[in-house]
Amino acid sequence: MLSYAFWNNKGGTGKTSLAFQVINRYAETNPDEKVLSIDLCPQANLSELLLGGMNNNGSEKLLTRQGLVPRCSIGGYFQLRLPPHIRLHPLTPLITLLTLTVIITQYPKTLI
Repeated sequence: MLSYAFWNNKGGTGKTSLAFQVINRYAETNPDEKVLSIDLCPQANLSELLLGGMNNNGSEKLLTRQGLVPRCSIGGYFQLRLPPHIRLHPLTPLITLLTLTVIITQYPKTLI
């Protein structure tokens, strides 16, 4: 299993662009492999790009997904799993995850 992470504390360094290009290139050169990308950025720019970008209604598709209940995001995942008495703020579960933009993982076909 291959895993890649793109991380930098500073914004505007090209993490999303680099991750998007690497994901697409890997998928293009390995058409028989499955690729999982996890967008942990609260802005969800990578998700927007992967859903179609500006030219193919990626933003609209993302907003539709974010409006679902439960939320289809990393925040929604933690919201469902944390007991109500320890939920201090909607972003509390994300504090340790905010600096990680994406993890790309290749899974063997037998696991998917």
